[in-house]
Amino acid sequence: MELEEQNVMKAQDDLHRIFTNGYFVVIRVRSSEELFVGQIMELDLDGGTLTIGRWGELKGLEIEDILSMEVPGHE
Repeated sequence: MELEEQNVMKAQDDLHRIFTNGYFVVIRVRSSEELFVGQIMELDLDGGTLTIGRWGELKGLEIEDILSMEVPGHE
């Protein structure tokens, strides 16, 4: 299995774990300095998108555009 494919699968596993546990998550996007902080509201691994709820609004993100994600206070 190629390294890039392994990285994508790990990212999808991490997203699924974060989504199912309802954690707040901090997401950095590749082409932006903006941080997205909120809860993942909807996760579509087949379509490659997630919806994050932040400050009372919903924002759709492409999974492939995610540079990093972390759950504050969790490994």
